[in-house]
Amino acid sequence: VDECTGVIALSGGPYSDAGVTIAVRECVTSSRKYTFTINDSYGDGICCNNGSGSYNVEIGSETFAGGQFTSSNSHSFGSCSTTAPTPPAPTTTAPVPTTPAPVPTAPACLGIELELKTDRYGGETSWQLKDNGQLIKSGDGYPDNQIVNIPFGCLAVETGSDYERYEFTISDSYGDGICCSYGQGYYKIQTTNDESILREGGSFATTDSFLFPVSQNPPSPSPDLTGSASPFKLELQTDNWGSETSWKLMASNNMAHTGGGYADSTLYNIQYDLPAHGCHTFVMFDSYGDGILYGWYKIHWDGVIIADYSGNFGSEKTSRFGSGCPAASETDVQDQAVFIRDPPKKYATQAPTTTASMWTTITFDDFETGWGNFKYGGSDASRVSKEKRGDRPHIPSGTYAARIRDDSSSSQISQVRSYDVSIFSTLKVSFLFRMKSMDSDENFVLQISKGNAAYETIASWGIGEYENNQVYNESVEFGRGTANTMKIRFKWDASSNRDWMYIDDILFEGKM
Repeated sequence: VDECTGVIALSGGPYSDAGVTIAVRECVTSSRKYTFTINDSYGDGICCNNGSGSYNVEIGSETFAGGQFTSSNSHSFGSCSTTAPTPPAPTTTAPVPTTPAPVPTAPACLGIELELKTDRYGGETSWQLKDNGQLIKSGDGYPDNQIVNIPFGCLAVETGSDYERYEFTISDSYGDGICCSYGQGYYKIQTTNDESILREGGSFATTDSFLFPVSQNPPSPSPDLTGSASPFKLELQTDNWGSETSWKLMASNNMAHTGGGYADSTLYNIQYDLPAHGCHTFVMFDSYGDGILYGWYKIHWDGVIIADYSGNFGSEKTSRFGSGCPAASETDVQDQAVFIRDPPKKYATQAPTTTASMWTTITFDDFETGWGNFKYGGSDASRVSKEKRGDRPHIPSGTYAARIRDDSSSSQISQVRSYDVSIFSTLKVSFLFRMKSMDSDENFVLQISKGNAAYETIASWGIGEYENNQVYNESVEFGRGTANTMKIRFKWDASSNRDWMYIDDILFEGKM
């Protein structure tokens, strides 16, 4: 801390690695008084109960060292005092008008800090601060549900909104931001002297990034941007090429929000509070140039859906909304003719051999309210939910699905009883599935039992044509034969409890 101005000159931490030597070399202004403070959040210093940590500070010819302390230890050096001016010799000349005292010069920098509140998964959160494109600070590895204050130090001061040399980026490795599904996390970029907030947020997907000025006299918002805020919500269902999708939202107060780096075939909900007045601009991008061909997105403004798009919109689609827009407008950008890719297997539907009206539903189970017509085989079969973080990205449809794992007698789900199929000549089983950690020597099978006889396999799936971490939509047709009753079973011959198969939306049908 520069004791002459009261602002933070340098800072560092938190540090996540143990037993590592960290060397920091920085220049500070001479002829100033500084106080160096080292902190330990647990309160036992850095030596010697849990390791032999130490620190060594060299300032010119002065050296400070230590390691054994409790919550903090401080050292001061230098001075703010200056040589007093020599008083002028008495004079007998006529008095002259008094010169006004000079206006104090604003400091060359301003203390800025990040206040960060993590959600229930603090380890997923990280951030970076860049100065004209050069990384100057970063942080990660934070505890869950905690508020931490991270000094950025003394950042250069300029007046005016066009001075935007600093870029702050906060990231969430899982892709759901830090608010509001798993806790009420947030971030604030603020001054250390009066905690004036330069920017705050928390609801984003993978990243939130923006440029900001450090100004002694930030411009006041224009009159039409003051007052209450209104809710903005983006629903985004990515297609099979989620990484190609990104977006930018420019609010009427010139605050920018961005998103990108999405997973395939995943639903995201992103929310912000925007100024209730003014004109806002939202742009959806697709790097390949065919839009969200097999996905969609919706824009909600103040509780009303104002945009609902899917399909090929080219490389970008712009929507403007809000009371300050001359008129609601949309713009598509078709850069060039692109090759429209076939839908991935997960989107392909079974081509019917006859009209759909000829099929009769025997059973349908989506596991949303329970096991329905199925039962689980034991400890290696479960009905799982998106509420469980490990299962959330793998649920093929809705909120619940069936999951089987391992290679045991219990790694199966089967129908609770046999069903009368005597009036049908052909039967069909359609379902969604997604595999996690399937190996080349493992198989996932569909089996049937005719008249309560032993199960027989009628279809199987494995690595090769199918890949891990993709949702597939499968249909299997087969003849009834002479059986009057039938039931179905899914079985998985994996090799460990971490090999998972998710099954959903099972439709058992027949036709005459």
